[in-house]
Amino acid sequence: MKRVLLDLINDILINHHTPEEWLRLEREVDELLEQSSEDNIQKFVDSGAGEMLDMICSGIRNMSNNY
Repeated sequence: MKRVLLDLINDILINHHTPEEWLRLEREVDELLEQSSEDNIQKFVDSGAGEMLDMICSGIRNMSNNY
């Protein structure tokens, strides 16, 4: 069963992931943002999950570029 954007909030805010899993989640969120209603996008944004995901993935990419 394919997940929807709101399914990812807890996955992002609560669960622990490897760097590869975080980057996969980021790609999944990007795809789902294109398919989601404005209401669901706003709920996702308001949850803070998108900002958290962006900060984590930016850090992962930054660390990868420094090594």
